[in-house]
Amino acid sequence: MTTSNKTYGEILNESLLFLKQNGFTYEDLRFLLMRYKEINLTNFLNILNKKATVEDEKWLILACEKLKNNYPIQYIVGYEMFFDRKFKVNEKTLIPRPETEWIVDYILKNEKNKKIKVADIGTGSGVIGVTLKLERQDFDVTLTDIDEDTLEVAKNNAKNLGADVNYKLGDNVKALDEKYDIIVSNPPYIAFSESDVMDESVKKFEPKKALFAENEGYAFYETFAREISKYLKEDGRVYLEIGYKQGAKLTKMFKEIYPNKEISIYKDYNDNERLLVMK
Repeated sequence: MTTSNKTYGEILNESLLFLKQNGFTYEDLRFLLMRYKEINLTNFLNILNKKATVEDEKWLILACEKLKNNYPIQYIVGYEMFFDRKFKVNEKTLIPRPETEWIVDYILKNEKNKKIKVADIGTGSGVIGVTLKLERQDFDVTLTDIDEDTLEVAKNNAKNLGADVNYKLGDNVKALDEKYDIIVSNPPYIAFSESDVMDESVKKFEPKKALFAENEGYAFYETFAREISKYLKEDGRVYLEIGYKQGAKLTKMFKEIYPNKEISIYKDYNDNERLLVMK
């Protein structure tokens, strides 16, 4: 393997000079290299003074060009970690976030039954449904998405991680044709009017149809609330990721349609409204 005349540390320092005016830090570049090499912090520190391979140097130069254009690091390396598992991502899928990981953890801690049917609506890269299946092998999990290419990403992640799940193509609850014990979704819930305050990399590269919803961010929930009873067992539960200011309105929306159900809003570790539970 051909080596460069520069060390990994020298390449990172040169890259920082190139990217600093765009707001990037050394920590960003450290994260990039660690994800690319799939190494921990100790191994990162150990290679800093070692000569880089020519292949790695070329990759880092191209990666920094993409970073300068605000291209997300997760798309550059092609994956993101979720529940300590490697999920492939691309521009057809949202980048999995810690808030969604918190929701999956909440579900696992609160669902004690073993053999239940679960539907993950708008699965994206599959992180929710695939993780639930891997953590609870007795769960019968179905992943749905409106986009065939996106669903293919979820299929590949499930296959690579050894998750035996089902798939359905379709929009919102229209993808379903039977009743489930649990229906979970991280849907589009951002209002188009809020795009100006979003991070440029998110707004520019992540799939808009997975981020934004009509009716000030409530369009998905409105359809979901009207239709979900057809696909939810009598004692079934719903888990929905929500925006941090949507709790009160969504509680009212679901309570009006399901007056006999218990509707609860839970805050995440940042004290933001993040999860609606109906049971």
